Amino acid sequence: MTAGVVRRVFGWFVHDRLTVMEIVRRLNDDTDIPLPPRSKTGAWTREVVARVLRNPLYRGWLRYGVTESVGFRPRTTRGRSAARSRSRSNRSRTCGWSRIPTGTRPKC
Repeated sequence: MTAGVVRRVFGWFVHDRLTVMEIVRRLNDDTDIPLPPRSKTGAWTREVVARVLRNPLYRGWLRYGVTESVGFRPRTTRGRSAARSRSRSNRSRTCGWSRIPTGTRPKC
């Protein structure tokens, strides 16, 4: 999903105070706006727009320290062995939320 579409959805919701269904109508009426990723219906839906509005990353929050990689374990699939990464909850260590500064891009 492009940043421009996310900004537009939040602008309609916060500044214009549109309902989720009105946002869905506008997204589907504008042919310049691409469909959401993995769209099964070929259109924007109430569930997709609600998920965008609930997503903490789209609101500028990043969660850290929640899981950690604990290595590999062999896994067999149809007679073939495949390495698989395992992760587990990291509740005992420090974890939390961090605010992502707006207007800046991460340095590569």
